[in-house]
Amino acid sequence: MLERLEHRVDIVENGILAVDAVIDGWYRERPYDLILMDTYMPFMNGFHAMAEIRRFEEEQGFTRTPIVVLTAEEG
Repeated sequence: MLERLEHRVDIVENGILAVDAVIDGWYRERPYDLILMDTYMPFMNGFHAMAEIRRFEEEQGFTRTPIVVLTAEEG
């Protein structure tokens, strides 16, 4: 759906790759406008990945990217 609206969409399999994608985006001067983050990703959960992204942005003096945290957990 987002691609049909002409947004660039990148999908990664785990939290480590999510952090790497965000860092890579900044270094390629194509930072993300928005991050949709799953809380239950393998290897590094969404909360830890979000903390790593915030730490990187702060250390580099970059503007904080909006992050929307999602979960498929019931209840």
